[in-house]
Amino acid sequence: MASFEPVARAVREVKNVLLEINLVYSFLDTLIIFLLSFFITFLTNVHWYFAMIPTALYFILHVTKRVGSISLLRVEEKVSSLSEQLRTAADNVGRHNEIIDLLNNEVLSKMRDVKVSYFIDFKDLLGKIFAMFCISFLIIFVTSMNVRLVNFGDMFHISEKSLDFDRGSENIASDGRDLEAETQGNSDIFGDPSVREAGKNPISLQLNPTESEINLNEFKEVEPKDFDNAPAPGEISAQQDAAYDREIAREYKDVVKNYFDKIT
Repeated sequence: MASFEPVARAVREVKNVLLEINLVYSFLDTLIIFLLSFFITFLTNVHWYFAMIPTALYFILHVTKRVGSISLLRVEEKVSSLSEQLRTAADNVGRHNEIIDLLNNEVLSKMRDVKVSYFIDFKDLLGKIFAMFCISFLIIFVTSMNVRLVNFGDMFHISEKSLDFDRGSENIASDGRDLEAETQGNSDIFGDPSVREAGKNPISLQLNPTESEINLNEFKEVEPKDFDNAPAPGEISAQQDAAYDREIAREYKDVVKNYFDKIT
């Protein structure tokens, strides 16, 4: 079959390599656009989700343009020995005659000279990486300084505070006037709601010193104590507890005796 011919496989491999290289370039360009969009959203106090809109549009348009620009002519420009031969062999895939077969064999032999590095602009690649590094450093610096140029987020209610998607069921307004949360059966852990409402009212506390039993005006200096001349305690001796004088019933004497024999 024509799709399994060596020339057809070689042409397909070249196109796949060009496609992969273009996708890598598209990804790097899109990443730069995302960093720039994120930087702008931070300066304008807009939620960073809006940075995905220009990023997605740019990625779609850029990939479409890159994929559409894939052509065997680019390979022929990099390898001059394949000029017009590669495209001719690709156009005649599936046909066989003496001239076409000789052309296919010659093209296959020259395809060994095609290298992936021919299609990569390392200077452009390093420039894109350096640009991403600079933009990332600028974002970190500006966020650490908390710089805001224009407050579009609060004006149009599209800031991170207005669009707080991460809280889910919990909704806490920035001014403290709205407090709503779904506890899902765990309302006891938040205490009595009346206590929360009472916290809004001012509470005045006053201490009345006249109602205290302690008179702070009456105090005495500390008197030193001489413990050396204290009377010595009397003779210390042990006395038998009254419980030992209790008469034990006859039927319990054997039980008590066995108990004390085991613990001794």
